[in-house]
Amino acid sequence: MKILFLIPSLKIGGTEKQLICLSKELSKLGHKIIIGYFESGPLILNNEKNIRFKKIDINSRKSIITFIKLIYFIYKEKPEIVQTFLSYMDIFGGLASFILRKNFFISERSNGLNIYDNKFIVFLKYFVLRFSGNIICNSIGGKNFWLKKYNHKKVIYIPNMVENTFDHEIKKNKNSYKILLISRFIES
Repeated sequence: MKILFLIPSLKIGGTEKQLICLSKELSKLGHKIIIGYFESGPLILNNEKNIRFKKIDINSRKSIITFIKLIYFIYKEKPEIVQTFLSYMDIFGGLASFILRKNFFISERSNGLNIYDNKFIVFLKYFVLRFSGNIICNSIGGKNFWLKKYNHKKVIYIPNMVENTFDHEIKKNKNSYKILLISRFIES
């Protein structure tokens, strides 16, 4: 399957790192991955099989020409699935996918709306989801938030957590196992 991921930049951040991890695992399964982005960053990989990085050259994110370039980029790459990361790409990638009739997914990496989204961005995100695509949530809070807004068939929950892999037969002493806790250092 040919999958196109769209993200504004490949600078270091949690969403960007999750995109890279997801891309690596999907490529191991034989899928062809294209990552379209506007701004370069240190997360660009050079030696990964089945993963291509394609910079979309733009002058301004607020230009209609940028939207036209995004439509042309998706058209030229001919993916079977388009998945977006972060609100800017959710809106413009979603609208472009709707115009081109591509299978579309938003990747929700929070407990609902991004804290940086203003009311206009929120309206556009709702609009895009209403008319095209699905949303993949990786938190229970995000799943519950979007289930209140949309059809259950459009909200897909894929947990992003460490599963219980302990062997219950191991003797319960201090040295039997180690616990790894992965968390954020922000209020949400």
